Amino acid sequence: MTGQTSRRRERRLGVGQLLRDHDLKGLHALARDDPNLLSGVVAQLNERDALLCWRAVEALGLLCANLARENLPAVRNQVRRQLWAMTEESGNQAWHAPEAIGEILYHVEDLAPEFAPVLSQHQEEPIFRPGTLWAIGRLASRYPRLVREDADIVLHHLTDEEPRVRGYAAWALGQLRHAPAVGGLQVATADEAALDRYDFDSGELVHTTVGALAGQALGLLQAG
Repeated sequence: MTGQTSRRRERRLGVGQLLRDHDLKGLHALARDDPNLLSGVVAQLNERDALLCWRAVEALGLLCANLARENLPAVRNQVRRQLWAMTEESGNQAWHAPEAIGEILYHVEDLAPEFAPVLSQHQEEPIFRPGTLWAIGRLASRYPRLVREDADIVLHHLTDEEPRVRGYAAWALGQLRHAPAVGGLQVATADEAALDRYDFDSGELVHTTVGALAGQALGLLQAG
């Protein structure tokens, strides 16, 4: 094993443990001394452990927010790499790239207008649809004007076959405050299909249902 390969493996193991501990402060401390730490976080996006993937998404957004203050082009390149990884030309499928991009854009306002429209196009690709819908909802919670034009397409996905797609669509429609979705959301409140969502407050996956998310969305719409 070469020295570079060994350091890469050690970095990945160290990052993985910090994410398992949900030690975001520890990651920030490491990032100050290791400019390559982002690559270790990105590597965790391909883990089978769903919780670890989501914590990597969260960490990536926060680390890129810090990096953007000093080196915005580096963060732009990170977003571009994730988009490239979602194309056939890249040779691999970056399953959680949409969530990662959405979280980066959520924290880095300067890049959101540039990349939000590009990201939203991937909701039409089945393998990226759940993550893209989640990303649209995440962005809508902060920059609703950037993704408002996607609302009608998101509404269409409220009847998708996959529970995650229906659930994230319902959640996104609430974040978008999309009034025409009221009827579809009312029907969806009876949907008992289960899914997990990531809670940024606790750093844990929360078990819920499509119906519960639809009910929450309706509450937001009714509150105006």
